[in-house]
Amino acid sequence: MNVNTKIAEPLFDEVARVIARRTGLHFPPERRNDLERGLRQVACELEFDDLETCLRWLASASLSRQQIETLASHLTIGETYFFRETKALEIVERQILPGLMTGRRDDRRLRFWSAGCCTGEEAYTLAILFARAIPDLDRWSITLLATDINHHFLSKAEAGIYTEWSFRNTPGWIRNQYFTKRNDGRFEIIPQLKKMVTFAQLNLAEDVFPSQTNNTNEMDVIVCRNVFMYLSPGHVSTIGRQFHECLIDSGYLLVSPSDTSLELASHFDPVHRSGAILYQRRANSVEQGTFQRLTNGSAPSTLWVADCAPHLQAEGGSSNLHEVDTLPSTGADSVARVTPEVAYENAAVLAADMNCTTEADKKDQVPDGGPEMALLARDHANRGNLGEALVWCDRAIVRDKTNPASHYLRATILQEQGVLDEAARALERALYLDPNFVLAHFMSGTVARLRGKGKASNKHFENTKLLLSGCPQTEILPESGGITVKRLMEIIVQTTAREDLR
Repeated sequence: MNVNTKIAEPLFDEVARVIARRTGLHFPPERRNDLERGLRQVACELEFDDLETCLRWLASASLSRQQIETLASHLTIGETYFFRETKALEIVERQILPGLMTGRRDDRRLRFWSAGCCTGEEAYTLAILFARAIPDLDRWSITLLATDINHHFLSKAEAGIYTEWSFRNTPGWIRNQYFTKRNDGRFEIIPQLKKMVTFAQLNLAEDVFPSQTNNTNEMDVIVCRNVFMYLSPGHVSTIGRQFHECLIDSGYLLVSPSDTSLELASHFDPVHRSGAILYQRRANSVEQGTFQRLTNGSAPSTLWVADCAPHLQAEGGSSNLHEVDTLPSTGADSVARVTPEVAYENAAVLAADMNCTTEADKKDQVPDGGPEMALLARDHANRGNLGEALVWCDRAIVRDKTNPASHYLRATILQEQGVLDEAARALERALYLDPNFVLAHFMSGTVARLRGKGKASNKHFENTKLLLSGCPQTEILPESGGITVKRLMEIIVQTTAREDLR
């Protein structure tokens, strides 16, 4: 095949649209080289003489399912390993599974789906978590569905045989306990776990789900990590809506920080716990056993609490994931400022009065110096509209660059978006303006830990504890939504203790 052929941009653009429509894979102009490299492989496999002929055929032909699968097999990325993104897996093992098991003592039924399972490491990781968390595993009816569009990936996954590279961030004892070393030096998953997983081919962009025919209905948890980042926004929204329907009430969708988006947040309640991203299906009614958005009364809560959600319980409450997380109520005289309820009402009135056709018009009508912009930012963020929240927050900063609370709020929004470097810079600005801003120190420690900067994280936590040491234990911290000095100190101790155990 002639590899030097110069292809016209419109032809590449048309093929990219076909690929997006049939597979959901999104190739913007900046990924042109990735697309061209994959398409040259497709042209070779389909035995075209040159790339341009292949592209013209792709742009005009009615492709069969098999041809689409061949196309996708050369355009999807197979980079994964066991126990990837351990924060989310810890939540599954220590919180979600125990909560489900407690509520399923009668039918002993669990249903998980690894969507976009690649070569199987994620699905087998879940099987290992089940084996570790469920002592009477043989008495449970477990569905562990693993799907991918790439049939080459699925063939490897079904074999369950892996090289050292798949264990690069995995403790050695897991490989020794759950895998058998073969004569060729590779490792094979033990039969007990291999039979737990059902692998199936599924195209998220075209196949029907939920459906009993492909076993994608009534799932407790769907794990779909490092998939949405490669899809077009339209497909993210459509697939997110379908995933929502696949889940039971209050079921969870787990994604990677890189996969978070407004499209997903529009269908779920976003929940951020210990550095992991979860989306929860909105139940038909609010009841015990569901995650609720962290709010304090009718007013939106400050967003920093989202990262510490496992710890934010009423005094004496349970740490079980399936208990409702609540915040302590704020006393009337605890903070010398306009109450959140009044400011929120002002913001709501302002929003209702803005009968404008564009966001630019809307922003131009915001009065200078008022608290409404920050409240609107918080309101949008708590409803998952992070992009809109950032717009309002930036507008508030333009009006008053010297307000450390606005920079702190911006950092919380950026952290929820997974933009950790920029969140760290926003926190630096907040601390420059107010070196004694306790929550900015605490969140700086949290963000540093998420960025893998352990020493910097510990320093920020020590600074936080130092500032807290001179405060009354029952004092409500400003910008905290009702958290006391004592509770924040406990959170820091628990957070650092968990890290020390690793």
